[in-house]
Amino acid sequence: MREIKSEKFIGLIEETGKIEPEAWNSITSKHKNDHGALLMEIVDKGFIRRDIAGELWARAIGSTFVDPMSINISCKGDQNLPLDMAKRVEAIPLYSLNGYITLAMEDPMNRQLVESLERFLQYRVSPVFALPDDIERAIDLHYNTDLTFDSALAEL
Repeated sequence: MREIKSEKFIGLIEETGKIEPEAWNSITSKHKNDHGALLMEIVDKGFIRRDIAGELWARAIGSTFVDPMSINISCKGDQNLPLDMAKRVEAIPLYSLNGYITLAMEDPMNRQLVESLERFLQYRVSPVFALPDDIERAIDLHYNTDLTFDSALAEL
């Protein structure tokens, strides 16, 4: 995830009151210039549930949150990204509707990347936010690489 600062996200997390002040001060000073890394640390350390943290981050950056592991990915054929590209840009097409592809991305506000993907896919892209490790697991499962459905469920 590229370095992103979002004071709105900081405020939303503080409003939850779920992180003790000492731990919060430590995390915020460690990630003062990279709130995306702060997001991942609070998720990885279990301070806030993944879905709640994802929703708060998406709200803060003006996007929508989706967990790609909890939906049926229906993009096929020309609507898909090649595996190496999906991994490189950390994005996965979820479904298409009326000439648009909904694409789960770790950085849905990266307009340059969204426009590049639109040109590549030859579809309009509706980007949504997903946690980077969820995108990675969804790519592995959808592209049938290193993960089976049972092992994906075990990781949840």
